Amino acid sequence: PQIIADMQRLQLTMGGDPQTLDPRTLPGLLVNAADFSVGQRRLGRLSANVQADPLGLRLISYASVNESFVVEGSGSWLAGVDDSMTRFAFSMVSEDVGATLADLGLQPIVEADGLEVTGSVSWPGGPSSRWQENVSGDLSLRVDQGSMINLEPGAGRMWGLLSFSALPRRLALDFRDVFNRGLVFDEVAGDFLIVDGNAYTDNLLLTGPVADIGVVGRTGLRNEDYQQQAVVTAEPGKVLPTMGFLASPGVGAALLLFTQIFKEPLKGIGRASYCVSGDWEAPVVERLSPEQIEAGYLCADLPPSAATVADATP
Repeated sequence: PQIIADMQRLQLTMGGDPQTLDPRTLPGLLVNAADFSVGQRRLGRLSANVQADPLGLRLISYASVNESFVVEGSGSWLAGVDDSMTRFAFSMVSEDVGATLADLGLQPIVEADGLEVTGSVSWPGGPSSRWQENVSGDLSLRVDQGSMINLEPGAGRMWGLLSFSALPRRLALDFRDVFNRGLVFDEVAGDFLIVDGNAYTDNLLLTGPVADIGVVGRTGLRNEDYQQQAVVTAEPGKVLPTMGFLASPGVGAALLLFTQIFKEPLKGIGRASYCVSGDWEAPVVERLSPEQIEAGYLCADLPPSAATVADATP
């Protein structure tokens, strides 16, 4: 069975506990809405095709079109042996990042011309406002031509994947001549491996006209915290190559190379390395000493498999 609905306005809340529902007992849904929102998130015009399956529900197609962005996706909510599982693959394209963040209920800490995000995620149970607590999957993003607004601490907490928002005040102290106009960039790009509520990156890179910043480490989606290491250079084009420890079987060799990369480029005045830790509301940014850098100190959290190999690497 499939319910067909054509609405002028559809507003959902994420209350209730979907764990008490069995997706195998729910009907399919073919819905179109001119104005769709989820809580404070304004998603625009909606078209979704949900079909019933012997194991639950399958989202055959999803599209929401707002003035500044488009989201498309597909997914499922299927029963398993012990628990149900929700999966969602999506892509989002924005032509006005500040407006998009505002429409999604996020602090507009980034002003940029374009944003592309693709991801595939899953979590145990059904659709829920607490989905990020045990989410796993992967995500890639790219932001074009913009700037990071230097807001008060905690103002950018809901944009937690990008710890760059924690850096401007610290960089303004260490690189006064370079960052006196804020954190301007040509591109921000990176890939994330998401494991049980934590997102890991080894190639998050901001490239700009006056400086580059490379970030590796963990963003806690469940606990809303950071444990990352950032390298900053005022010589664009000389920050970090992609290490690849998230996908490469040679994790030990990649980490050895990584520590060498941290050491070698940091001898000039225009280079520094930082630890970013603590919660999104008030992250702590500490500059590493020359002695720590020389010793190959790595404060970033690695994904579980990479951390195991790193511990065994001499």
